[in-house]
Amino acid sequence: MDILEPCDHVKFFPKLDIPQKVKEWKYDTDSDDIFYISSEDVNGNLVTQVDYRTISHILLTLYGNTGISENEVLSEYLEEATNSDIEHKEAIMSQVRNIIYLYGELGKFPLSTQIRNLEQDKCIILYRGFRNNTAKSMFNRLHSENRLGLGSCITIPMFMSTSMIEETSLRFTGENYIMWKIIVPVKKREIFRYTNISNVDYDITGDFDLQNSEAEILLNIGTILKCIGIKENIERSYRNPNADGSYSLRTIKFTLFVYEFVGYEKVAIEEYLKNLH
Repeated sequence: MDILEPCDHVKFFPKLDIPQKVKEWKYDTDSDDIFYISSEDVNGNLVTQVDYRTISHILLTLYGNTGISENEVLSEYLEEATNSDIEHKEAIMSQVRNIIYLYGELGKFPLSTQIRNLEQDKCIILYRGFRNNTAKSMFNRLHSENRLGLGSCITIPMFMSTSMIEETSLRFTGENYIMWKIIVPVKKREIFRYTNISNVDYDITGDFDLQNSEAEILLNIGTILKCIGIKENIERSYRNPNADGSYSLRTIKFTLFVYEFVGYEKVAIEEYLKNLH
């Protein structure tokens, strides 16, 4: 099978019963709402919901060794903290505690071979689209460390949302930028954590409401991927949903990086965050 061509998917992905706090990753909540519903734990620490945008940008800022003031999302988050009379340090630390929590919880998810209804004799295929404005710092570092070439390995520095549906990831891929195709081989299914945090069972052979079809598998910090293929100037068309339920057809060009799942790097998460930059 050509690694750059479509291959068989696991067709049915059942949902899991997961902690409510993990489910918060799915929410795209405004920063002011995050602080509006915040509270304190028994030690007086600020408790906020898991805000995936803020968490992702904290990790990317650390990894790219850039300043918080250079990051629009984090600047907005801290502005809302000021409006809520919350110190900036504590606002950031509340999400750092969420990072530590989420890392531990994802490590408890079952192995893909333990999930009923999954086809055990097929590889799992995941997709991730990137846009320049959100991933530039990560790719700049990977490029500077010569880890974007064929055969190179990447240990992802963040929680990474992927989709089981190529078309979904195309909607999140920037023009002339990058998409990842991640193959979990059958032989690696025994160690791959099945982190389907969707609220529904997914049958990827069926028709989807495109506005509710992310079919998300969340990769944990420390996931190791090996580049097994690169193809430039890929052109794909995809359906983009409109507000009235119809869709328009769009076409983009991008570079496709094909990765094979290797395993996980076990990290002491607190020390990892201190040394990430």
